[in-house]
Amino acid sequence: MDTAPNYLAGRAHRLLAPVLAEHGDLRVSTKVGFPAPGAAAAVAAGAFDAEAARRGYSLAAGYVGWQVERNRATLGRCCLDTVFLHNPERTGDRAALPLVLREAFAVLEAAVAAAQVAAYGIATWSGFTEHFFTIPQLDRLAAEAAGTPNHHLRAVQLPVSLVQTDTLHQALEDRGPIRAAAERGWQVFASAPLHGGELVTAATEELAALLRPGLTVAQACLLAAASCPGLTKVLLSASNPAHWESACAELAQPAIPPPILRKVCDALAPTTQADEQRALAAQHEAAAALGITLNGPRRWGYQGHTLGQQAQHPEYGACCLRLISAPSEDASGKLWEGTAQAAAAFRGVRKPALHGVYDESVRDGIAYRAELTTYIDDPACAPEPVLGRELEPPETWWKSLRTDLEAIAATPTERVAVRRQ
Repeated sequence: MDTAPNYLAGRAHRLLAPVLAEHGDLRVSTKVGFPAPGAAAAVAAGAFDAEAARRGYSLAAGYVGWQVERNRATLGRCCLDTVFLHNPERTGDRAALPLVLREAFAVLEAAVAAAQVAAYGIATWSGFTEHFFTIPQLDRLAAEAAGTPNHHLRAVQLPVSLVQTDTLHQALEDRGPIRAAAERGWQVFASAPLHGGELVTAATEELAALLRPGLTVAQACLLAAASCPGLTKVLLSASNPAHWESACAELAQPAIPPPILRKVCDALAPTTQADEQRALAAQHEAAAALGITLNGPRRWGYQGHTLGQQAQHPEYGACCLRLISAPSEDASGKLWEGTAQAAAAFRGVRKPALHGVYDESVRDGIAYRAELTTYIDDPACAPEPVLGRELEPPETWWKSLRTDLEAIAATPTERVAVRRQ
């Protein structure tokens, strides 16, 4: 059973406690980082300072120790099987993160020595893909915290799905964080195998048939994630027993062979190496024309039709460059002009500003359009696609949202919104 203090608006631990009491052999993993909504208990105990309470997040050593004790008490378990540091990338300071992790690991090692925790790990959403840390770095920090290579960092939790294909593709090539963790004998938990449910509507029946004929879209996507080499656990959630039994039945099937998974990953990435090189050349041409420096990881869209990457502009600062592509004869319409049309139509609405457009690149019959917009680095409402806690935005936020929606509703447009089937 995998849980966290902030799940179900802070009620998850209390609801699970009687179940865990009834099933003493059921293993449980929980987390430290996000407190229950409001963080009132942490503040009252002195475990959260004012800044941590404002951010709703902390991995400070004092808070880690306090939350471990509270998790044990709330779940009714003297010894927690695994405690994850929850989304360490949320600390925000890359330079300070190694020290924060090492000090948190030291607290967890002490908890292991006191028989309060059996093992600990890292649960992350983007820590590996955005290069906040690597498995070897985590291994080294844990050894430093424990004073010995025989530390108790024994697990990682990260998203694996047909949306987060980078991790899956790396595992298929015997590299990346899953491979490195498996080589060390660590447990590897796959989170969000259906990407918060988005894959159920975003994927196609053709994709499901490619994975394994006869499966539904949801079944095929779930089995694809579970077939990733090196995984030891797949985290599932279900709204009723029938869904749970169906998911378990799918996971009991033989794994999808690696060659098929590679074919699917290739279908979700640039179609060929030539397509990838052509898109990268167009991206660099646009970057030079717009006067920006590219940095950060590349984010490919479906079949390489879009490519996004963070950038730096001498005047605008941190930006995002989005490259879209289409056959020259189709380079028009909503996909092509939508961002520019929105920028012109909704001038008073809060949204990333459009700083520039470059659409003069045509290569081998494929047209490319690059759009440079403001890079938004404000804290996200949730680090994952599904909200895990109650949001408490200030009244000014709601007022701003109402004002923007009223402006949008009052703006004439010929565009039509349809629900994706």
